[in-house]
Amino acid sequence: MALAVVLNLLAALPARAADCAGNLLVSCEPAFTGVCTSDCENSPDADEDIVYVNPFYGCTWMPVPSVSWIHLSTIDTSSSPQSFTCTIDANTGALPRTGYIAVSGASFKVRQGGTSELASGRVTTSAGVGLGGVLIDFSGGPPDVSTDSNGFWQQTGFVTCNFTRAFPIKTGYTFSPNYRSVSAGQFDRDFTAIPQ
Repeated sequence: MALAVVLNLLAALPARAADCAGNLLVSCEPAFTGVCTSDCENSPDADEDIVYVNPFYGCTWMPVPSVSWIHLSTIDTSSSPQSFTCTIDANTGALPRTGYIAVSGASFKVRQGGTSELASGRVTTSAGVGLGGVLIDFSGGPPDVSTDSNGFWQQTGFVTCNFTRAFPIKTGYTFSPNYRSVSAGQFDRDFTAIPQ
């Protein structure tokens, strides 16, 4: 599914700076003021996105990917708005991945899902000892699980970019943090148990 995104590089009040002679200059690198309806793709599949750019008059720009799995296929500076098209390689890894495309001081975020539906974590005491028998309650998500005797838990059925809250519960303890957001491919959803 292609995602159309607008990077609006027209600031309400252009950023200004003075040169050594005191002349005011218009900056070609304004803060990002664009609209991005989503920066998170659930699918690990290959994809193609078109990104529209509205630069300051007279300013030139060039998109630069930060990672090797994002490719620029077309750059159109003759239309209004201007645009570039990027293609994204399929992600064969279990974990989601994130890359960026820099455009004249703005940054377009590309987040791609991995192949795993698994998430996991650990519950420990403040001394770092695993705590068994802690119920991990997933609000509106996969079935709840309990930690093993070493404090580890894992569950499948999560979706990349769709976050579920995980609440640890055990009589006689409070937990830090109180809950954590969990998505597919996250293996560090840890908690610290604090005796009451």
